[in-house]
Amino acid sequence: MADIEEIIDLYAEIPTFHPDYKPIIDKMPPSLVKRAFDQLLNIKRNPVLPEEITEKSDRIEQYLRHKLIVYEQAKIQRAFVYSMDTGMQTENSSFSDKAIQTDSLDKETQTEGIDFLEQIKKANILLTDAISILSNI
Repeated sequence: MADIEEIIDLYAEIPTFHPDYKPIIDKMPPSLVKRAFDQLLNIKRNPVLPEEITEKSDRIEQYLRHKLIVYEQAKIQRAFVYSMDTGMQTENSSFSDKAIQTDSLDKETQTEGIDFLEQIKKANILLTDAISILSNI
């Protein structure tokens, strides 16, 4: 039961932006929405008042779009970095356990047929498409 209460508390702490920003905010995790709200309030030059955040503003919309783009780029990059693990870090290490050495060699063998340059190009195309879609929202 404590888990449900924590989730409810977390959602209760989510600040409210103008309803027109819902499509942007729905794509962001609650922690990022709260952080964006706090950062808007604490900008050194020209901070945003809490009342202004609940109103529609180009400045706030651009800020939220920027936060969403950065978040989605990080998600794409994290997923891509993990897919590039070839086991090369363990190749030069000496292990007493033969099973570990065999596993790292299997990883290397599995990635022999992968064209990493082609994968990078595909990821860049996806990223460019995502940015253009988000800029048209």
